[in-house]
Amino acid sequence: MRVHDADLGADRQALAHLAEWCTRYTPWTAPEALEPGGAGGVFLDVSGCAHLFGGEAALLADIVARIERNGFSARAAIADTAGAAWAVARFASSTFIGDLVVPPGGQRQALAALPVAALRLSPETAAGLERLGLRRIEALYPLPRAPLARRFGLDLCRRLDRALGRLDEPISPRLYHEPWRLRLAFAEPVARREDVAAGLEQLLHTLCRRLAAERQGARRLVFTLYRTDGTTQRAEIGTSFPLREVRHLSRLFTEKLDRLDYDFSFGLGVDLMVLTAPVVEPLEAAQASL
Repeated sequence: MRVHDADLGADRQALAHLAEWCTRYTPWTAPEALEPGGAGGVFLDVSGCAHLFGGEAALLADIVARIERNGFSARAAIADTAGAAWAVARFASSTFIGDLVVPPGGQRQALAALPVAALRLSPETAAGLERLGLRRIEALYPLPRAPLARRFGLDLCRRLDRALGRLDEPISPRLYHEPWRLRLAFAEPVARREDVAAGLEQLLHTLCRRLAAERQGARRLVFTLYRTDGTTQRAEIGTSFPLREVRHLSRLFTEKLDRLDYDFSFGLGVDLMVLTAPVVEPLEAAQASL
């Protein structure tokens, strides 16, 4: 056995990198605070994204498999609420992915048999409830809220209501969701600069067609490569005025692509490319001069 001092700063940084890597599935990702035992997690809002990966169960299986291949132990769940997903991922007894996908509106039933600690309560509150014989979440359902709040505080009621969907619990994403966002996935990883450049050009053609249809031009573009080793690389360009000409934008990216790391080995490479346009402005068609 080797014993090492905990480095909470490095753990938080690693969790932030993992949250950034998870944007391959959805732009709405947010790391949560580290738990006393050292565990951590990432919230993902996958609304409207599951069909891109073959459904919620397939998406969940892909997330867990990729994270474990990168050396982490992982548990994950999907539910209508962040609180229900957190509880099922950590406390559900089943390891079958299908059992960890809570059907729409099914959080009340999914939470019923779980311990009260699954509501993300403080250890003192969870211990106090257990001393009263309230060991499972379903025991809290019929109880009046006023006595619970007086004895254990309003946080208990809020946690329960958020997990059940009675109160909203918005996720503050690590990165702002860009409406102009295109992705290109590969069945097999690519590792050559020429392949990366070809993928970027394909994304630029699609983006510029959309910009032309909306009479918009890009002022800033961000090109992100998702590597199979769980890391990301990014190239970014900016323009002095709105543009939607593929040749010009591709030329601006040329020097940026040369600076990226293409040192892949052992079959590693890039399996997903994402192009976003954080800043767009109106660009009307102009008559060329004679």
